[in-house]
Amino acid sequence: MPAVQRDLGSPVSGLQWTLDAHTIVPASLLTAAGSTADRVGRRRAFRLGLVLSRAPRRCAARHRPPGDW
Repeated sequence: MPAVQRDLGSPVSGLQWTLDAHTIVPASLLTAAGSTADRVGRRRAFRLGLVLSRAPRRCAARHRPPGDW
């Protein structure tokens, strides 16, 4: 963390918000995924998660900047 703080020139409070966000978001998504799995079944929820996680990656892979060919 000290190296990141030096590189970004950010106070500790700013880094703490970033770290908290990277913890809270996956925890809330995990809770939502668990309730979805309870409603629709584990396999369906797993497949839905795969589709939702792969879609943005595939879009990003297809739409590269013109200079990166």
